[in-house]
Amino acid sequence: MKKSLLVALSKYRPTEGKMPLENFLTEAFAWILENNTDFSIFFIEQIISKLGVESEYTVKNHSWSTQVNFDGKSPDMLCEINTRTGQVALVFEHKAWAELHNNQLLNYRNYANEYYSQAYIILISATISQHSQNPDLALCWSDIYAWIQDWVKENQESGFIFQDFLDFIKHNGMGPPAPISHHAIIAYYPASDLKPQISNLIKQVEHKDWASIVQMDDFGLYVEDRKGSLYGEAWGKVGLHFFYEWTPTIFVGFLLDGKDHCTKPLSSQSPDFVINLSFSKHLHNKYPHNTNYQQFIKSISKEVEQLNNQWDFYHHIEDKSAKCINKWHPVHIRKPMLEIFRGTETTEEQVEKFMQAAQEIIGLIVKCEHFKKLRDDFRPNP
Repeated sequence: MKKSLLVALSKYRPTEGKMPLENFLTEAFAWILENNTDFSIFFIEQIISKLGVESEYTVKNHSWSTQVNFDGKSPDMLCEINTRTGQVALVFEHKAWAELHNNQLLNYRNYANEYYSQAYIILISATISQHSQNPDLALCWSDIYAWIQDWVKENQESGFIFQDFLDFIKHNGMGPPAPISHHAIIAYYPASDLKPQISNLIKQVEHKDWASIVQMDDFGLYVEDRKGSLYGEAWGKVGLHFFYEWTPTIFVGFLLDGKDHCTKPLSSQSPDFVINLSFSKHLHNKYPHNTNYQQFIKSISKEVEQLNNQWDFYHHIEDKSAKCINKWHPVHIRKPMLEIFRGTETTEEQVEKFMQAAQEIIGLIVKCEHFKKLRDDFRPNP
């Protein structure tokens, strides 16, 4: 009897040596293959075609299983095809963003060659850069995404499960490539190819209607222009400011290098999307003791916490574990850049996600009466 989808996904839990995302991906995909014979046959035929094997197999006579024991090793998914000359195995290893373990595919191959008349090792991963250890066929999840799209369109399939699975692949950054790709974000710290793309994004969001979002009389949008830097880049950040006077100003954008700010990113795999409050030097000994500043911190920290969607409120000057304190930028409201752009495909979608995230936090800040009073307290004399 075929198991239900919920039963299949009940395997989705952290286990030693297994990534939960990869388990979830595998169980959901295997469930689709087990429960839709037509798609399953289509998928196997695509694999056989890519392998370049002259198929004498009757692919209708096949079965799917997950987490099969290969003498203590467990490939993610196995397709067994019965033929006149014996059983053929398609052995699948699924990777999201993790790398293969040492000799992982070789271990599968050695076992499969002993127990099957023919065996093929298929690796499916998030990016081409993960293709190693000489599988018989290496694919990306974006290839699977395209195959499913083509099959659904050709067969006019209306079942929700296919679209949900496509949405899941896309949400985790493994669908069609976006202008600022999931992989480029993850690769930022070892290789800084991401900066020009972020700078280009800032050029586009700069022209949005920020005045209607900030709604304060002294609103004045500007982008720092530093010689030798990319557009919008200064002090390790790329983004926009909303007040000329740092009493305080609001910054929105990306913190790519936290050395100047004396901060570390929330995730080692991603720069932060951040909304900063920044004060001029002559206020560094004044604002921490200001009543409106203290009330603002108390109020805004609670509101951010209540959003309950991965926003982190970081009051930097109160971080006793920080190796240094930067009083220019005491408040960071942030989340990983990966979370902001998760599931996007186009520049337009990424601009929209940027605006949604910025508006969510900036809306809270400018509506806070203590923020307005704080700026009044430190407003320069006319």
